[in-house]
Amino acid sequence: SFTQPNAAMNIQMLEWALDVTKGSKGDLLELYCGNGNFSLALARNFDRVLATEIAKPSVAAAQYNIAANHIDNVQIIRMAAEE
Repeated sequence: SFTQPNAAMNIQMLEWALDVTKGSKGDLLELYCGNGNFSLALARNFDRVLATEIAKPSVAAAQYNIAANHIDNVQIIRMAAEE
């Protein structure tokens, strides 16, 4: 599974994504969500977030992050994006 190794770049990418989705309505679908890095951060800008990931360890990490951050509008599904 992939994790952004450059912390400074990760912060810049998250800030950009949050800025361009500010005021968004509706739901977000994220494919290849990994540990939920973008899914969880962007949850505040959407009604619901549905994210998919095929790697079991990444899904487990995302589920942990959802619980640890008390986020209630994100659902992670273990499945291939092609499905």
